[in-house]
Amino acid sequence: MGLRLADVLAIDAGRYLAGRHVRSVVVRAYEAILRCRTAVLGGHVARCENGHVVGVFYNGCRHRCCPRCGWGLGRRWLERRSLTLLGCGHHHVILTLPHVFNELWLPNYKLFGRILFKARSRRSRSLGRTPDILVRRRG
Repeated sequence: MGLRLADVLAIDAGRYLAGRHVRSVVVRAYEAILRCRTAVLGGHVARCENGHVVGVFYNGCRHRCCPRCGWGLGRRWLERRSLTLLGCGHHHVILTLPHVFNELWLPNYKLFGRILFKARSRRSRSLGRTPDILVRRRG
């Protein structure tokens, strides 16, 4: 079957974590990976039509950091995102604002959204007209 991450963590990670200050999200991920697909999380028994036991299957932790559970969740998320992609080459741009604007943004998001996208559009066009800005100089 091979060595799993849970096997590696079970060997020495508990002692490693005990001697350090570790964020709670890391500890929760560690604990979820150790419990994943064990009797601790419960499971079910698969039987054939004649009542013979085919297998015992334990539930997964469904934690995003778990290599056994998170990989499938991540793959499905990517598949859903790929359905929303444009059918041509494009760039994904994320526009951010400082948090001090949150109180203004929330009640006026339509107005500020138009202003923000218009400003970004103008800046993108001006960059496209001046290719020397896009060339990085090493120095």
